[in-house]
Amino acid sequence: MNESVRLSETGTLASALTSSSNGYGIPQCVAIHVNAMAVGTSEGVVLVAASEYSPEMEVDHSLDTIVALGNDDSKNSGTNGKQAPVTVLCFHKSGQRIMVGRNNGVLQLWDIQKQMMLKTISEHQFPIAHIVYLDQRDDTAVTADHSGLVLLHSFSPSIFNRVSVSTSCLLDGKKLGPILAISPLRVEDSAVDPMDLVRSNDGSRTSTATAIATAAATWCELLCLCTAKEALLIRLTPQLSVVHKWHRDATTSSEDRSAQLVRDGALPSIAWRRSFQDADAINAASGLAAHKPQIAIGWGRICRLFDVDAASLSSPSVKRADVSFLCEWQLDIDEVAGILWIEEQLLAAMNVRGIVYLLDPITRSQLSILELPEGVVYHSSFTNSYGNLECSIQNSYGVRGGAMYVLTTSMMYRLRLMPWKDALETAVETYGWPRGVSLALALYAGEPIKSTVSGLPRDLGTLKSTMTSFLSDFILKIVQQLLGSVHPGDESRVTELRA
Repeated sequence: MNESVRLSETGTLASALTSSSNGYGIPQCVAIHVNAMAVGTSEGVVLVAASEYSPEMEVDHSLDTIVALGNDDSKNSGTNGKQAPVTVLCFHKSGQRIMVGRNNGVLQLWDIQKQMMLKTISEHQFPIAHIVYLDQRDDTAVTADHSGLVLLHSFSPSIFNRVSVSTSCLLDGKKLGPILAISPLRVEDSAVDPMDLVRSNDGSRTSTATAIATAAATWCELLCLCTAKEALLIRLTPQLSVVHKWHRDATTSSEDRSAQLVRDGALPSIAWRRSFQDADAINAASGLAAHKPQIAIGWGRICRLFDVDAASLSSPSVKRADVSFLCEWQLDIDEVAGILWIEEQLLAAMNVRGIVYLLDPITRSQLSILELPEGVVYHSSFTNSYGNLECSIQNSYGVRGGAMYVLTTSMMYRLRLMPWKDALETAVETYGWPRGVSLALALYAGEPIKSTVSGLPRDLGTLKSTMTSFLSDFILKIVQQLLGSVHPGDESRVTELRA
């Protein structure tokens, strides 16, 4: 395993899950926010814990307080006066609200701090499979159930601190069948990074609202949906239209070989990512196009990466997306069950048994393999063309920055890329100062090795500015330690220092 990857339990929330007397039931699904995380259970309870992520700290800052939502009787409950089991969770961008999907098709919007249900939606009749927010303000969401019904919900404030909702049907499920995976392209995933736009050319700062508006003008609302046989790239505005299709067996090589790697009935997984916007040399060397979002599709034992020219689709006259194949990985595992981007640098692919592969899109290599102590929580509500149940872990993992969180049958684990400062210190302590200095200079030069650590800016100029002060102190500290270890007459040590 890569030395810069650490596996640990998640503290307060993990303790709550492992308590035998909690009465919360079995963990079912997880949602991750930059300031919180939540787990839904078989007893219909949603456990929310405050947990702050920092790119510069290896350990999350968690509070001891656990908020339990839905642990009392409700008019929207399931049988025996209890809430129906939770199947999917999705945080509002603010982290103050969370949308809950249940096994009986009920959707609920909760205010976490007030522990109050703001809205109940009962349009679905089957278990909720997916919930995603679409826009920057998170007032529009898409939900899908296991029948294939896909609904669009628009939320607005109402009286008494409640919300009103307008719901419309995007897909009825009759033609495409169940939606097995879903992922939107949001403003922060688009070609323009709003945080980059906050800094104007002269170094002054503009308002975040202006930056977001500028970014939104360069793309349209895109949604990628996966069915049993193909992935569809759908443009939502000005009207619903399919702008690209990926067939399940499509590959750069022969279809016969692909069929052997993609089993009929295998569940797909998808994840959007921004391309690197730093060193042009890195982009040129790797073939990755700058300033374009990318989409990874995992199907069977294959993970593929594509460029998507989302900006061109902002024009209604453009009917088809410009999509180009970048690379693929063939994995030596039974099947890829889930994929996600860790700090938008590494692609993590995992199977139901808890084996995780870390894939580097720049070097197009496989960096490391990690096996969790136990299997990932899964649902078996999807059936394949033969009528057999398929295991889905789509709602059992999440990511924030350089940390990936996976829900297993009795615990939630965190796979964390080490912060770059900690990685340098560890390299010196473990392998000696030559390895530490070599790693530091490689990171400073923006070499692909930086994808194995977290907390470094994508822009090469900002990266060097961030590292300069620390790097000077880091090397000076090493020199002082080495000079302190030199004794009179130790000619070999002096020769080593001069080198």
